[in-house]
Amino acid sequence: MQDGIARLQEGGNLAGSTLTMIEAVRFMLKHTALTLPQISRMASLNPARRLGLQETTGSLSVGKLADLVWCDHELRVQQTWVNGRPVIQA
Repeated sequence: MQDGIARLQEGGNLAGSTLTMIEAVRFMLKHTALTLPQISRMASLNPARRLGLQETTGSLSVGKLADLVWCDHELRVQQTWVNGRPVIQA
């Protein structure tokens, strides 16, 4: 990736988006009338359902994986947890 653009090694064709999930959430908040809880479900529960993983991930419930992202009021990622263990801290 260079200058935010991902290209294939052979031919230099665009490889796809470099948009991060938090950037996508911010974009949706800015450009739609959806609420943060609605967008959060779009970014977590809906993909989990599509992949058949809704019983173990995609929402917060007892017995599910504790994969979490904590953001500040500006939606800047402050900390993430995977399987209940902190992995990134701002």
